[in-house]
Amino acid sequence: MNAHQPYGKRNCLNNLRSTFESDPDPKRTIRSLSLDMEDLADQLELGSKFYVIGYSMVHRLAGVALIAPVVNYWWSSFPRNLSMAAYKLQPRQDQWAVGVVPWLDYSRQQGLAESIFRDMRVGFGKWEFDPMEIENPFPNNEGSVHLWHGDEDGLVPVSLQRYIAKKLPWIHCHELPGVGHLLPNYNGNKEAILKSLLIGEY
Repeated sequence: MNAHQPYGKRNCLNNLRSTFESDPDPKRTIRSLSLDMEDLADQLELGSKFYVIGYSMVHRLAGVALIAPVVNYWWSSFPRNLSMAAYKLQPRQDQWAVGVVPWLDYSRQQGLAESIFRDMRVGFGKWEFDPMEIENPFPNNEGSVHLWHGDEDGLVPVSLQRYIAKKLPWIHCHELPGVGHLLPNYNGNKEAILKSLLIGEY
């Protein structure tokens, strides 16, 4: 983890449990990931409210930015024709990976391979809830949720993000033309993401 202070805020970067040299967590779920973030915030004494910027990821949140977030092709709220069309845009090896790998036994994998397998199992396996049934966490405009996505993203099809944005109109959707999956690396995007959260400028 490292930290610096843009806009008078403390910026903390961390890796998920089970990634790189951290200890494996074979019971990791979507819920446990969010509880890990909350526990980290408490350990760092970030206070009662904090922002989260998730790349490829509520009562404690002051705002959220999702950057090219992974979507699960099997979420029940997606029209089947839309999700299958997006799924078929992927290279054949990626179709195989997201369709089969989450259900394989990865107990013999180690290091980075184990981390990737676990991430895929969480991201593309069965979820405990439907993300498109989430209610606005900021009904009184005390915070905001932003979704940033490039229209040339070759890993996560933008068509699915467009559908989510229509279903959840309280999400501020920023679709950037000519931008791929590594969205923060394009000129000015890091600054724009921070400004949208911290000073409401977008």
